[in-house]
Amino acid sequence: MSNSLHVACRAGLAILLYGRATGLSVWTRQRQDVKVVTTPCNKGGERHWFLCPTCGRRVAILYQRGTFACRTCHGLGYHSQRETAFDRAITQTQKVRQQLGWSPNLTVPPAIGRPMGKRVGTYNRLLNKHAK
Repeated sequence: MSNSLHVACRAGLAILLYGRATGLSVWTRQRQDVKVVTTPCNKGGERHWFLCPTCGRRVAILYQRGTFACRTCHGLGYHSQRETAFDRAITQTQKVRQQLGWSPNLTVPPAIGRPMGKRVGTYNRLLNKHAK
């Protein structure tokens, strides 16, 4: 199976032309018009956004699951939202260990002493966080 996507841009509109080949070379073509809006940037210029065709929210990325829509409309979550409380605690501990210059592997004993360049206050805060 293969997919294709072609984008044509017109004033305030992105035209998405996409197709999908299935089993016996049956090719289905689809067209979806998506509105594009701009917002000013702080230091000049402007930022372009898609308006989700389903809910009308301003988004930077559209996802395809049949049609194009935002992650909320498709019910897509972030990896951290699928983690259990235990998994989240391990992830946080591994992040702290890396900030301390240690191996993120919890079976490796921590290094002794403050890493060079790490402020004493920061080091102590991270040690306390690791102990919790």
